[in-house]
Amino acid sequence: MKKTLWVLLSLLLASSLVAQKDISRHRICVNLGGAASFANIEYQFQIHSNERHNVFVAAGMGMNLLNFTFPIGLNYGFGYDNQLILGLYFVPRFNSALSSTYGDADNYLFSPKFGYRKILNGKKNSHLLQVFFSPAFDIESGTMYSGAGLGFGLYL
Repeated sequence: MKKTLWVLLSLLLASSLVAQKDISRHRICVNLGGAASFANIEYQFQIHSNERHNVFVAAGMGMNLLNFTFPIGLNYGFGYDNQLILGLYFVPRFNSALSSTYGDADNYLFSPKFGYRKILNGKKNSHLLQVFFSPAFDIESGTMYSGAGLGFGLYL
């Protein structure tokens, strides 16, 4: 698990070397709902962007009553101001300190993301609103958790 996180972190850092510099590539999103969480905060970094297509990696932290989630994903956006969002997330889920004494992940979830994003005030120093459907699939048991969310993001 630790090796996987180090590889993903290395990919995030290496992707900044190939990124274009004409617009902000960094954004923070706060979502209500999502993959097995009531709320999460997510950092997104754009690794490719042209007129209508953009690809970005995302890493975040979410929580519900008993669990913490750490979604790591790859997203594709199609459109300029109105975007279709397609994404794939790997979500390790940990029990809270109150219900578990171990530091290992309770289980791992796989979560596709389908949604709509509206970018407001252009590309530079702008913000976004998004609505998405993000079911989560438990890899070990095969259980599906339905999830949908509403988010607000800010370009840094």
